[in-house]
Amino acid sequence: MGFLRKFSKQTRKLKSLLELTVSRVAIARKPRLARKSIASGDVCQLLSLGQTDRALQRVEQVIKEDNMLEALGIIELYCKCLVKKADQLDKPKYIIHLNVNVLGKKTNMFSVQGMQRGGKGSGCRPHICCQAVQ
Repeated sequence: MGFLRKFSKQTRKLKSLLELTVSRVAIARKPRLARKSIASGDVCQLLSLGQTDRALQRVEQVIKEDNMLEALGIIELYCKCLVKKADQLDKPKYIIHLNVNVLGKKTNMFSVQGMQRGGKGSGCRPHICCQAVQ
């Protein structure tokens, strides 16, 4: 029997929503590609007919569609990257065990689940939990 990975409910939901987003982005891309190719063909025809004002409008449309296609491509790549990295959300990055005596009581200090965002300009810092051991 193979090794089965268990993911948290939030991670499974995140992965399924990201996969749905990738498929929806692909669907949204198709009509934009068609509009871009039609508009770029129209630019050539309008310029050959000498209608520069209308050709300029079509060029603007081509640029807008091209920008939107680039944005959709970035969103799709980001979602795919998150899907690949989603399994790392359930894994701790490190575990540090420290035994410290505080006022005569032995305290077990250890980090929990990766990094926690610190204050302004401090970057990331480990999230430390303290539990008194008797």
